[in-house]
Amino acid sequence: MILESGAGDFSLAWSLAQPEVAQSTRVCAYDRVGLGWSERGPKPLTVENTVEELHTLLTNGGIEGPYVLVGHSLGGAYVRAYAVRYPEEVVGLVLVDASREDQNARFPAAFAKVSEQARTQMTQLLLLPQVANSLGILDMYPQYYPAAYLLPMSEATKEVYKGVILSDTSYFAAVAEQYAHVEDNLAEIREMHITTLGDIPPGGALGGRTGDSRELRPDRRGHGRPSSAVVSDGR
Repeated sequence: MILESGAGDFSLAWSLAQPEVAQSTRVCAYDRVGLGWSERGPKPLTVENTVEELHTLLTNGGIEGPYVLVGHSLGGAYVRAYAVRYPEEVVGLVLVDASREDQNARFPAAFAKVSEQARTQMTQLLLLPQVANSLGILDMYPQYYPAAYLLPMSEATKEVYKGVILSDTSYFAAVAEQYAHVEDNLAEIREMHITTLGDIPPGGALGGRTGDSRELRPDRRGHGRPSSAVVSDGR
C-alpha cells in the first residue's frame, strides 16, 4: 500500500494510520520533492512529473507491486493519474477526501468564490513563515509554532514534524509552490479525461493520518535526490 499525502503535507501526516495498516500489509508513505525529508528538484510540479518520480522511487527502492494507492486531498488526483499511467501496477485505490479535477465547477458560485479567496489568503499567509524560515528564525524558536497548524499525531511525532519543517529553510517556499500549482495540476488531470479506471476497484474515504519502520532514500544520480519514503512491513 502506497500513501500519497495532500498538498503541502508529507509522510508524517500518516503517523497514526500507517502503523495500524502495517499490522496486516506492507505500507509505504513518501515525501514529494521539496517536502519533508525530500530535496527540491529541478522539474516543475506537474502531475506527470509527480507520477514519474513516485514510479522511479518505487522502482529504485525495490518496492514491488501490485499496489493499492491511497491518496488524500490533492494526493487523490495524483494516485488516479498513476493508475492511468501504470494500470498494470495498481490493483486498488482509496480516495481520502480526494480533490477532483471538476470540483470547482460543481461548487456553488458563492463557495467557489470563497475557495478562491482562501487560496489567495494561503499564499499571503505563507509569505511571513517563508521569510522567517529562510532566516532560521523558526528553527530557533520551535516552541512558538502554533499547535493549531499541526495534524493529529503523537506528541513525539509532533516534535519530529516541527524539527523537519522548521530546520529546512526552504520548506514553506516549497509548500507555497505546491499550492500555487494546485489549479494547474487539476487542469492537467482534466486533460487526461479519466472516465474509467478499468478493473481497479476504488475505495471510500478513510479516517486517520504515518511513520514507522525503515526509511528509503535512494540516490537519484545526476538530478538530485528523489522523494524519501517510510516503509512498514506487516506482521
